[in-house]
Amino acid sequence: MMRIVCGCGKILSRYVQIRKFSSANTHISDTLSQFTGGEIILNKDEDTGIAHIILNQPQRKNAFSGKMMVELRSAVEEVSGWSEGKGLLIYGRGSDLCAGGDLNTMKPLAHNKLGAAMSNYMHHTLLKLVQLPMLTCCVVHGRALGGGAELTAATDFRLFTSSASVTFVQARMGVVSGWGGGTLLARLLGYSRALDVFMSCDKITAGDAQRLGFSNATISDDKYLEESEEWLKYRTRHPHKIIREFKNILLTASDNKDLQESLRSEREIFAPIFEGGTSLLATGTKVKHNT
Repeated sequence: MMRIVCGCGKILSRYVQIRKFSSANTHISDTLSQFTGGEIILNKDEDTGIAHIILNQPQRKNAFSGKMMVELRSAVEEVSGWSEGKGLLIYGRGSDLCAGGDLNTMKPLAHNKLGAAMSNYMHHTLLKLVQLPMLTCCVVHGRALGGGAELTAATDFRLFTSSASVTFVQARMGVVSGWGGGTLLARLLGYSRALDVFMSCDKITAGDAQRLGFSNATISDDKYLEESEEWLKYRTRHPHKIIREFKNILLTASDNKDLQESLRSEREIFAPIFEGGTSLLATGTKVKHNT
């Protein structure tokens, strides 16, 4: 189960039940939960108003198991209802941010025609993350691949350690973006740059990310948690109502196309490819980590 830690001076640990959603979401969440491995940890500091979402499956480079997908949804909904929340940091335990979907989860989903349901589930999770009424920041350390790269596009800010890299490897794997990353990256970089990123499948280093406008700052490798928290604290020193209203104003102003409609179109493209047996997930070819 997702581990939630609430901090106000002392840290209190507790386990919580994963929330029930609509009947359709309950069905796919129950299915995803069967693919175990790792956990999502949510820390909330009541003093600073900053929450941490930590991907914790370092032995598999923090790749998302189905269970972790469900716990991410629960964590995002938890902070969405946090009335005093001002900011959120997302990062991975260990040396990497996230290697995307755990192949122990993704292969069975592809073969059992559940790709559309999984994609829909993660689209709505990342949409909820985009729309959180607080400042969100992804701390990119080590590597972020595939779905992990898509996760980086769902936050307001990205901080790269000097040795970090993000690689959108989907095209090399014979799939398209399944978690909303195509729509989100185009909104961040523009059509041409986003298309080049997806078609080249090139590694985006910290320097590349700065030039693309994808990174907001470069932080050190050895003190990235301390530095990223200080970076976010400086921007969340205002009253939480001011933060929420500014985010609402600017998100609305930057929305040149209906986000949900764009995500719906992206899901419809992803599912037939993912489930159709032509992706490298189906053939068993290992290319994700050869970057």
